[in-house]
Amino acid sequence: MYVIKRSGKTELIKYDKITERNLKIAKELYGSNIPIDLTKLSQLIIQGLKSGMTTTEIDELSSETATHMSTYQPEYDKLASAIAISNLHKSTEDSFLKTMRKLYNYTSEDGRKYGLISDEMFKFMTKNKEEIEKTIDYKRDFNYTYFGFKTLEKSYLLKIDNKVVERPQHMLMRCAIGIHGPSKKYKYEGNIQKVIETYNEISNGKFTHASPTLYNACSIRPQMSSCFLLHMDDDLNHMYQTALRSALISKYAGGIGIDISNIRCKGSKVHSTNGNSNGIIPMIKVFNQVALHCDQSGKRKGSIAMYLQPWHPDVLDFLQLRFNSPPEELRARDIFIAMWIPDIFMRRVERDEMWTLICPSKCKELTNTYGEEFDKIYEECEQKGIFNKQIKARVIWDSILRSQEETGLPYMLYKDSVNNKNNQKNIGLIRSSNLCVSGETKILTKKYGWKEIKELEDTYNELWNGYEWSNSLVKKTSESSKLLNISFSDGTEIKCTKYHKFIIPKGARKEKTIKIDANELKEGDIIAKIPDLPVLEFENNDFKYPYTSGFYTGDGTYTDNKNKKRCSYKKKYGSFCGRHKDWYPEYLSKYDDDICEVEERIISSICLYKEKQNLLDKLEYIGEPTINSDKTIIRLPHDIAKKYTIPINQTLKIRLEWLAGLIDSDGCLSYNSIQIGSIHKQFLYDIKLMCQTMGVNPIINLSKKEKNILMPDNKGGKKEYFCKDLYRLIFNCSDTLKLLNLGLKTYRINIDPEKIPNRDCRHYIKVNSIVELEKEEPTWCFGEPLKNQGMFNGILAGNCTEILEYTDKDSIAVCNLASIALPKYIYEDENKELKFDYKELGRITEMITENLNLIIDKNFYPV
Repeated sequence: MYVIKRSGKTELIKYDKITERNLKIAKELYGSNIPIDLTKLSQLIIQGLKSGMTTTEIDELSSETATHMSTYQPEYDKLASAIAISNLHKSTEDSFLKTMRKLYNYTSEDGRKYGLISDEMFKFMTKNKEEIEKTIDYKRDFNYTYFGFKTLEKSYLLKIDNKVVERPQHMLMRCAIGIHGPSKKYKYEGNIQKVIETYNEISNGKFTHASPTLYNACSIRPQMSSCFLLHMDDDLNHMYQTALRSALISKYAGGIGIDISNIRCKGSKVHSTNGNSNGIIPMIKVFNQVALHCDQSGKRKGSIAMYLQPWHPDVLDFLQLRFNSPPEELRARDIFIAMWIPDIFMRRVERDEMWTLICPSKCKELTNTYGEEFDKIYEECEQKGIFNKQIKARVIWDSILRSQEETGLPYMLYKDSVNNKNNQKNIGLIRSSNLCVSGETKILTKKYGWKEIKELEDTYNELWNGYEWSNSLVKKTSESSKLLNISFSDGTEIKCTKYHKFIIPKGARKEKTIKIDANELKEGDIIAKIPDLPVLEFENNDFKYPYTSGFYTGDGTYTDNKNKKRCSYKKKYGSFCGRHKDWYPEYLSKYDDDICEVEERIISSICLYKEKQNLLDKLEYIGEPTINSDKTIIRLPHDIAKKYTIPINQTLKIRLEWLAGLIDSDGCLSYNSIQIGSIHKQFLYDIKLMCQTMGVNPIINLSKKEKNILMPDNKGGKKEYFCKDLYRLIFNCSDTLKLLNLGLKTYRINIDPEKIPNRDCRHYIKVNSIVELEKEEPTWCFGEPLKNQGMFNGILAGNCTEILEYTDKDSIAVCNLASIALPKYIYEDENKELKFDYKELGRITEMITENLNLIIDKNFYPV
């Protein structure tokens, strides 16, 4: 007898080599105390040998023989697994990158490239190859049982031309990279540290991700979700659209659940054709064939579960779908059947009462209600005679029990219990997350500062949660939602849905907080203080004359001539007059006369009076100042920013200088706190947002209400003038001290830091008003993973705990799964007593939650 080696060479079979190989593997498993009979195992293996076998086939025979002997001694299964895994290691690369390169470059026999790994994931693997190769531990492959390994080999490990090229550790690393690798769509570069953390915990058996995640991670179309719940209308077009959707989902390894309770029963009228319906059974058989044809990429049969409520007239035929007995035209044995049971049915079973079967085409409300509302509609149908037939409730119950005895199905789910325990039942059907705000709402980002939320749709950004930055995904959550406009005592306003969360302090000292919905807020409620605000530094450095610009905003004037107007003064300095001697040559008009050649449209100037005249040397201006006894007028550079322009995303130095100029021009000091007045509330609000990027949080309040006031008329008398509402931007003493420590330097307002108490003197913000808006608007939100909160228009509020897409009648609910191996969290303490590590379980659960959240975003959705 001869054997074919892996190199292709042929040689005589040496039985001792088989024994030696098994002995070597056994010693690696058990050391010198081997608990199994290797001699007997070798004898059985030799009996099964055939001439011309390959060494790979001999290893397979050895592992199969060992696993058969595990019925006598369980330790044989460990040896069987070790032989099989060793055999795989001999025929695969011991390099993750080499293996992925094979999969990436896979080319079919006809020369067409069918890469199994996506471009961006392969680039990430190549970039981080050293850390990846250093992390992978192939010894962990030997932790799998024989059955577990053979399952991986059959369905999970990637193949080229039906030959396995992956090792289990390759698959687990690919899974981790698929979750934490890059995403162009969300502008996410990937996180190699998260990859390594996830790989190590999965590899050590703490948890595992769902089969589709292991199958498809890093692929061209990474469909990593487990289950898809579809809605199907009682309409032929929509039925076959749902069948197509089911086929596409099953193609990419997704399981499917469909509620068919709203499909009309057998014999009911089809008005468009004046015919009668064939009921749900022929339709279910179509889906049965879909499940067989689209077999989850060849890895396992398609999985489709169909749910029916027991009042449907076709319920008895439905319960017999999986029976082994004929007739075949009424069987669909590859569909998983499930009952969606209301409590009223169980009550009637218990009392042995009659049960009424009603076609959903006669009463559509039955599929959309539960609990008392369902009971009321159902009993009204009975009283009015709107039903097909009545039978004993126990007839259906007996059919359910018989089906479960013979087939193990249907699944049983209790409709009222599910909906009563639904923590979103106040919203209604669970379709989407409703903790959302209007598109103009600004959120605080590390990269951009304040940015309208709609401009960041479908991108990851580092957002401030009141304590730290966290990477969060911004999503559009609805096309049209009813909104509330909530205004606060600090001058801020938010337009949000009724279910947006706000953080409310509780306790005698308000040391605790709770989150409540916007529709639970009342006027006068206080909002929790922002624990901390960041000091942001931006790269933008193109805002000219910041101190002068701030001063001009507070106390400057401008003349807009609508059209350019030429200067009327004579030339004194080349092409310029004295006023324009510092003008820019590119603005010359090239006139051939003795008049200054400058043309202007907007003329900006500042009039300095009283003590402000001492600030002349601090300001940037052009030409010569016009100096009188009581005032000094200066012309400002032509390229100074327009009045009321705030350098909100400029460098910290520029922001501080601009604020200093504004304070010196239009500010005052009251009890060691800075105050700035203006009739323009929005302007003060924008300054507030800028200040929040410098770690301080001033408030806005109404200083004086609008009214008519007698004022000098410059003619020696007085005249009544209308004065608008006057608002104040107020920095408390602790915020004032923070600004000084950052480098704020004013010249007119003398702030002595020694006189400012170093304590937190912030007041709580109150709800001023809540107004329900008539117009509906699209909404956006983000999923902040650490605290479930973020900054909205300057207010710290809750955010979406989970992002779900906008929903309508064609929406699809998607389920993403992972499994935790609880025995891995049991350990022995110092007294040799078994303990459960709840802290470690919590850590792993957080990791899984983060992973699943990323899968939602990175997933390829087939429909």
